[in-house]
Amino acid sequence: PEGDLDLEVYRLGQEPGSLEFVSASESSNDNETLTTLPTPIPNTYYIKVYGYNRSTNDYLLGVTVSTSI
Repeated sequence: PEGDLDLEVYRLGQEPGSLEFVSASESSNDNETLTTLPTPIPNTYYIKVYGYNRSTNDYLLGVTVSTSI
């Protein structure tokens, strides 16, 4: 399958039930990558993968978490 997928990262916001935008990868090909989140803080993060202009495609999602100070 071919389709341009994009990726966004959100974290829980300060208001109950709210989400705060953190970062995005929106290329015109099938390879979305975020290597480092800006100012990572302990929180619950959500990753949204969606098709640009309603595109669909299969994808593999990998996440690595580092807690170095």
